[in-house]
Amino acid sequence: MTAAFRKHCAGCNRTFSGSLTSCPHDGSHLNSTLVIAPGQLKLGERYQLLQEIGRGGMGVIYRGIDKSAEEGKKDVAIKMLLADAGSDEVMYKRFMAEARAASSLSHPNIVAVREFAVSSQGVPFMVMDYLDGMPLSELIKKSSIIPELALKFVIEVADALSHAHNRGIVHRDLKPSNIMIIKDSDNGHKAVLVDFGIAKIFSLPGNMSLRLTQTGEVFGSPLYMSPEQCMGQKVDYRSDIYSLGCVLYECCTGHSPFEGENFLNVIFKHINEAPANFANTAKQEAFERIIMKALSKNADDRYSSMAEFKQQMERCLKLMCMEESEVKASLGQSVPVEEDTGDDHMFLRTLNLAEGGLASAQLDLAHIYKEGLYVEKNDELAYEWLLKAAQQGLAEAECRLGDCFYDGEGVEKDSDKAFFWYSKAAEHDYPPAYYSLYLCYRFGEGTEADLEKALHYCILSADKLDFDYAQFLLGTFYEGGEIVEPDLERAAYWYKMAANQGNADAQFALAQLYENGQGVEADILEAERWFLRAAEQGVVEAFTSLGYIYWTHKDLVDKQGEALNYLEEGKRNGSNWATYYLGNVHYHGELGVSRNFKEAVALYRKAAAKDNPSSMYMLGECYARGNGVVQDYAASAHWYGEAAERGYYLAKWELYCLSRDKKIKALSEEESRKYLTEAAECGVGDAQAELARLLREE
Repeated sequence: MTAAFRKHCAGCNRTFSGSLTSCPHDGSHLNSTLVIAPGQLKLGERYQLLQEIGRGGMGVIYRGIDKSAEEGKKDVAIKMLLADAGSDEVMYKRFMAEARAASSLSHPNIVAVREFAVSSQGVPFMVMDYLDGMPLSELIKKSSIIPELALKFVIEVADALSHAHNRGIVHRDLKPSNIMIIKDSDNGHKAVLVDFGIAKIFSLPGNMSLRLTQTGEVFGSPLYMSPEQCMGQKVDYRSDIYSLGCVLYECCTGHSPFEGENFLNVIFKHINEAPANFANTAKQEAFERIIMKALSKNADDRYSSMAEFKQQMERCLKLMCMEESEVKASLGQSVPVEEDTGDDHMFLRTLNLAEGGLASAQLDLAHIYKEGLYVEKNDELAYEWLLKAAQQGLAEAECRLGDCFYDGEGVEKDSDKAFFWYSKAAEHDYPPAYYSLYLCYRFGEGTEADLEKALHYCILSADKLDFDYAQFLLGTFYEGGEIVEPDLERAAYWYKMAANQGNADAQFALAQLYENGQGVEADILEAERWFLRAAEQGVVEAFTSLGYIYWTHKDLVDKQGEALNYLEEGKRNGSNWATYYLGNVHYHGELGVSRNFKEAVALYRKAAAKDNPSSMYMLGECYARGNGVVQDYAASAHWYGEAAERGYYLAKWELYCLSRDKKIKALSEEESRKYLTEAAECGVGDAQAELARLLREE
């Protein structure tokens, strides 16, 4: 912890060193706090801190002055993290990645980020425009906002989010307190969205701590979290659609759609319960319809984009100007989604700015043509505007231009040119280009294959971009010794980074490491937690693994009753290992199932047909012993042989025994000794004793 920070106890009002987590006097939880005066905190020569204007359990916001700004634009808000982020590598990287993303956004309804850095005293900070206004939450609390005005504000927020989503940025922490209502240039009011990406820093999917702040709020804001975010799954733009639906619901009713006695109760409702209807009039029903679609439990059932949600809200706003009877009649009609036209003011505004040479507008126009927003989709025009922006050195345009050449969209596919533009973007320190360069160097596209450089860019993508798939890949590289020397501790590190972001494959891989104590200390409860996370996202083998550990692990004996259900679920979804384990359940008569050799054989056959070596071995056992089938040593040798070819060492010992005991046609002396030696080297005790006896006799 830096010298700027101490730990503070709200109970006794004492401060302590940064290493403590609880008060030595009364046991209260300690919160990090800034203990020096604002004027003593050095943020370079440019900024002067004035007074504190906001504080939470993990952050503090000061009003300040930007000395280098022109008159009228000097007021700034400076947000600093108090969770010792300067010395926490993961948190620091997340903060810098998200701050970089937020600073790339330019929209009238998004707070402008002027700078982000770490002070000389180790304090990460972000400088934003100062907003003189009131959070939407206060207006709702005072019941001083009419539905039409609330809808106008939410439409503005939707437009801002659509802009962010087009840039690949998801807010993740939408709530009324993150929407500021300020005066605009026309003496009216407008909504401005703040705190982009901060939720990702603290509320990591798969490891959702849901810690209370000093003000009683919860990181990730459970009142507005999507079901997938509540379950620790990976989130995308559709999570923002759900959260914005929660905000609009609260604007209409004065309360959030799901409330409870504690955050776990709220999360349960988000996942399992439908929000209560509130409409008593046709106009309210118009609101209710668009909100309920946004609040669909399944992300696929929500609006296809934030732009579509905005469009439906704009239609609803028009209905508010009509008579109740007209609204009722309109709701009874099947109204298709209206298509925006080239006359849309947003398109014309962007076009004018792009034609005037503004690179960011050229990039936005390229996206409009690429996605068919406001105008007909046109990949060729998208390419042309990207080229104009890229030629001005706009890194994001350079990277997207590389995508055009890589995928052959709007221009002829050309891997050499793709590599050129990706390299230009990387030179301008644009992190999304790093993964593309990894692919180029890994597979020799546009340049000679170079595994060392491929690894370099994969690490950059995982580190600076915080890209979960790159992190997962690095985990597989270090686990399997591909490209790099095997290192299970590094594999666990990268798997955990990706798993914490909701990457299901990484969650499953990490669970296996915890189960087997590879790269991490063996911990069956951690293994269970990550298997559950992966199963929630549909990883079939996670169901199988849960069934297996519930069946076999002594520390999970209280869950044994769930084992059979998980194994059956794995089998239904095509897991050959689940089918094999169920064969063992019937073979041995466990988990409350009566012993049934014939059913076991049927299950082993199904798994063996999917190339499962353990099932092949068990079929060899069944034929050798006549369990569930007529005893047949030739058939037994066949299945042992199939398993042996796939490296199943016990099968090699059994084949040796069948040959030695003259139950099948004798193996050659060389093949017989080979099977025996390999089984012994793999730790089969009987094989080791047999080999030792033969060596003594020789």
